[in-house]
Amino acid sequence: MPPRGKRPPPPKTGGTSGVALAALTLAALVLGAASIFFLHGGGGGSGSAAVQQEEAQAAAAALTPEETAARFVADLLKQHRVMIFSKSYCPYSMRGKDVMRRLAVSEAVHVLELDQLEAGQPEMGLVQDELARITGARTVPRIFVDGQFIGGADDVTAKEQSGELAALLTGRGLLRQA
Repeated sequence: MPPRGKRPPPPKTGGTSGVALAALTLAALVLGAASIFFLHGGGGGSGSAAVQQEEAQAAAAALTPEETAARFVADLLKQHRVMIFSKSYCPYSMRGKDVMRRLAVSEAVHVLELDQLEAGQPEMGLVQDELARITGARTVPRIFVDGQFIGGADDVTAKEQSGELAALLTGRGLLRQA
């Protein structure tokens, strides 16, 4: 909730999906319900109603779609040692995935097909915007090892041919054993 006397910024138009709009509406309803609950003495605890209300608002505050995409990408990079952002139909993505699946231990490789994101996941364009912010490009594939961006298909192919990719994977305990 914005401070008194200040209006919230107008909603963005043109890029918000129905799912994102529904999530924001739900967050606003939860925030409103939490405010009423705490203003009328609900919630128990030892803090004052005002402190409890602020805590509830902070916990229920909705992230922007861009912040949601950034958190989504960051979480994936933390969870998976080899993370490949791909598109299922892209020949460059296919080549990058082939190289990484051939050299890295299979349990470590995780692929996210951006063209097959599920409901509740950020929109493909927002994920690619976040990838552009952290890697300098929004093309696919975007390949990471232990959270470090190592390149796209041409980059990993060149690193495979030079032996640099095998050395990187060996140093991190990720090289597939023949």
